[in-house]
Amino acid sequence: MQKKFLKIFLLACLPIFALALVYFILKLVAVNGAVDRFQKFYSQLDGDDKSNAVFQLTNDSAYNAEQNSYAYYHAQLEAANSDSVVLCINFPDSTATLLIKGVTVHTAKIDRYRVSNFFTKIDQRILYKALSYPFRVERQTSSIPKVPLMIKIAPKDTSEYTPDIVPDTTDVNPVYFLLEAKPGMLVYFYETPKNQSRISFNGVITDIKDRTAILLDDLQRIVHFRKLDYKPSITLRLNRKDAKIIFRAIPNDALIILKLS
Repeated sequence: MQKKFLKIFLLACLPIFALALVYFILKLVAVNGAVDRFQKFYSQLDGDDKSNAVFQLTNDSAYNAEQNSYAYYHAQLEAANSDSVVLCINFPDSTATLLIKGVTVHTAKIDRYRVSNFFTKIDQRILYKALSYPFRVERQTSSIPKVPLMIKIAPKDTSEYTPDIVPDTTDVNPVYFLLEAKPGMLVYFYETPKNQSRISFNGVITDIKDRTAILLDDLQRIVHFRKLDYKPSITLRLNRKDAKIIFRAIPNDALIILKLS
């Protein structure tokens, strides 16, 4: 009886294992395709500006640090041409800074972050080229409104010089927002609650929603015999106040500067 049950169990698991293996292979192909698209997108910039520095492929850590710093400051110079607020994310310093014309207007401490291994697969020279320009946001999704809603109630009498204000009810929502930047990069921002138990709960719930949406999209693509899509992601955790300030300060087509190492 036990052998029969084991045989049925193995026969049932075999198709599931096969599907999982096929999905894993298709996902690897999607990642490689995303790497190729990223490298093609930024390699085309080489011929646009003859004054650009030529980045070198080397194992010299000191020289790589110089190239990384050059890319970082060049991106800031490019972003300074914009009149809007620019978001600068410096992972070595664990800071997220808002800049206007190169002037710092707000600095937030990054509590935790996670960067996709996607960036380690890119040719070093092309990665520095990409980081020497700001990334432009194409889409935003958030759990809070861009502008907080404050409802003012007119005074009943002219002697009532202080009107009643209904508190912003959206302030109780966990702060979460997603910035999708060209060419297909996702930057997730989460608040870091004071209650440590809420960190895992809110984070797990949001991650499950995101992963479920990605999985459903992948399944639809497989059913319709289309290639899977892959977008590299960066995840940051900030305190609630800083997360709200950053989201409400940046424009819809904000520029993002990254320093990965």
